[in-house]
Amino acid sequence: MKLLRKILIIANIITLIPLLLADVAPFFPPTWWWVPNFLTYFLPYLLIIPVAWFFIWFFPDFRIGFINVILFVLNIPNIIALYQISYDKPVPKSDFKVVSFNVGAFGYNYKTFRKHIIYYKKWDADILCLQEFLSGFNKKNYLKEIKRKCGYKYHYFVELFPKGFGLAIFSKFPIVGKGKVTSTKVPVKNGIIFADVYAYGETLRVYNAHLQSYNLSNKERKEENAKKKRSLLKILIKLVKGWKAQYVQALRLKFHRKIFPQKYTIICSDLNNPPGSYFYYNVRSNLKDAFIKKGNGQGHTFYIYNKGFRIDYIFTSGNLKVLKFKEIKTKLSDHFPIFAKINYNFH
Repeated sequence: MKLLRKILIIANIITLIPLLLADVAPFFPPTWWWVPNFLTYFLPYLLIIPVAWFFIWFFPDFRIGFINVILFVLNIPNIIALYQISYDKPVPKSDFKVVSFNVGAFGYNYKTFRKHIIYYKKWDADILCLQEFLSGFNKKNYLKEIKRKCGYKYHYFVELFPKGFGLAIFSKFPIVGKGKVTSTKVPVKNGIIFADVYAYGETLRVYNAHLQSYNLSNKERKEENAKKKRSLLKILIKLVKGWKAQYVQALRLKFHRKIFPQKYTIICSDLNNPPGSYFYYNVRSNLKDAFIKKGNGQGHTFYIYNKGFRIDYIFTSGNLKVLKFKEIKTKLSDHFPIFAKINYNFH
């Protein structure tokens, strides 16, 4: 029995190591050590481990089981970021609607773009942030069509890559300031821009952030290929390379917010990283996660290898009240759009 007890203790410790490493991800940039950030993709499964061990030790030695409970409790911030239950309350009239969506360049297909238009009109967002936006295709001007058909008077578009590929912010409120957070001198498909929107007597800063994509091919996205050792190594190399670029982008955003602070701030983002990761906590910083305030379930916005992940976010400053949040289930892109209703009663 003593030998079995020792074996169980050792097994308990070893199996908890991945969770402990994932817990330190916010403190270690992946450029220094990539392992903790990689493990955050598996947090929903790693959190089951201490719970399982608690029940295993419940009768043999409750004290050891309680240690596992402590570790689980310490992960409450991660659990909150992963799972939510909320209820809709009567919404006051003083609010505005925000939608953030990685549109995947509309699949370079005008018919797909026209489907997007139908949804944009239906959502009727006051502020619409689009990542991987295509400004036009086959002599069609997508910017003008969205503004004309969806009622947006103002927009800010930045081309990050040739042939009209970039980031766009559409607004029904006047845009009184705008700019680029990340450089556009070298063509890249990802970056960060901002627009200062004048709404109801106050200026609201809206960031549209898309951290570096991993550029996984369709072949690499197939589950059977991801399980092969050679394919897994290639994917891991792409992840590490992507994290290096994301680290620089996240630093630029942090620097911009510090040097050019704005009292009221929203970040619409495709971070390409799950809650618990270094980038989630560093981009979110002192802001609120709209999902945590009013989300439901796990809030998955992206699926790969038949697994769901929450990698798209809307963050708001504490003086903005999130009234409603949801991910919108559509097949318009490989991402789901996310919607937030936010109180604009600034005073």
